[in-house]
This record gives sequence, structure tokens and C-alpha cells, in this order.
Amino acid sequence: TGFGILVVCPQGSLLGFGQGVTPEWIVDAADAELWAFYTVATLNTCLPKVVTDCKGILDTLQGSPNVAAGHKRALARTWMKLRHALDDDFATAAALMKWMPSHESAKTIGHTQDSDGQHMAPLMWRSNRLADVFAKTAAGENRLPAWVTNLVVSAGKWVKHQAARLGVVTHAANNYETTEMADGGAIVKKILRDSTAERRKSSRPRGRGSL
Repeated sequence: TGFGILVVCPQGSLLGFGQGVTPEWIVDAADAELWAFYTVATLNTCLPKVVTDCKGILDTLQGSPNVAAGHKRALARTWMKLRHALDDDFATAAALMKWMPSHESAKTIGHTQDSDGQHMAPLMWRSNRLADVFAKTAAGENRLPAWVTNLVVSAGKWVKHQAARLGVVTHAANNYETTEMADGGAIVKKILRDSTAERRKSSRPRGRGSL
């Protein structure tokens, strides 16, 4: 999973940008957004103003650090690292963060509101689009070729098919129905198992009684 970071000034100039790949234990977009914020927190002596399109980060910063890194939270591992980077000062981080909606069309500029109740500016919209491009670029550089993923998917289907065939054969071999003639001439049905072993005969000599 990739992430992108942009540095812009209030006048709209692009001052810098960066992209990166998250650790292997991060597998979803929400954790990638959180890792990008962690990267910003660790690269700056003082936390700057941050704009994110992941509202869950802002909502969590408005709560308790202990709850954010609780063992039942899905992103607890990243939040624990972020707690150390922020010195547990979630209140200051929340005050410096702004949430904006993502993946909106250009028609929403000046209409859609951010977390401060302000209308989305063109600068925010362009920056969000560019950050998505950097994130996809970073992820694409480390992505496996399509033929590799297709091969893995195909192999998985083949294994599933072979397991189903083995299950059918095993069930048939252990549920074979046959008929036998019992004493008196009655016909009875019996279910035989292909793997039924004969009862072992005891080789231990029987003890003799003494008078």
C-alpha cells in the first residue's frame, strides 16, 4: 500500500511532495492514511497543519490515546507508534488537523464543506488529487505483475477443485452400501468403509487359574 504527502503554502504554491510504501502489516487504505500522518509527525519537529481525507483519524484524535491504541482497535499498532510521536498530545494534533472529503469532482469546489464548516477550496481539491496520484505511483512500483497474481489465483482454484474431488472419493469409499443375507434368509444392508481395519488379535497368552 502506498501513500502520498504534499507540502503547500496558503498562497497555493507547491513546496514539496513525497511518496512511500507502508510496512507489510498495513493492508488497507485507512491504515495507510494513518501511516502517512505518522510520517508527517515524525519528520517535523513541530506538527504542522494537516489536511486529510480520512475522517477516522480526526475522530480518533478527538478521543483518548488509550482508546486509540487499545488492543481491540484494528489500527492499534500504528496508533501506538503515533502516540509516541505526538507525546500523547492528541488535543493539539486534532486542533491542527482538518478533514476534507475525497474523490469529489471539480463541481464540488466551493460547495462541499470540510470539518471546519468551510467550503472546499481549489487548492485543497488539487492537492488531494495529486496525493492520490503519488500514493498509486508508490504502490505500483512495488506491485507484483499481473501474471503473478493471476497464477496465484489460478493455483488456489486448482487446489480447491482437487480438494473437492478428494472429498467426493473419500466419502464414496467410506460409505459403500452393500447387502448381505443374514441368518434366516433376511437381506440386510450394510455400510462398509474402505479403510476399516480388522480387529487385531491379542497375542498375549491367557493366564491359567490355580487350585
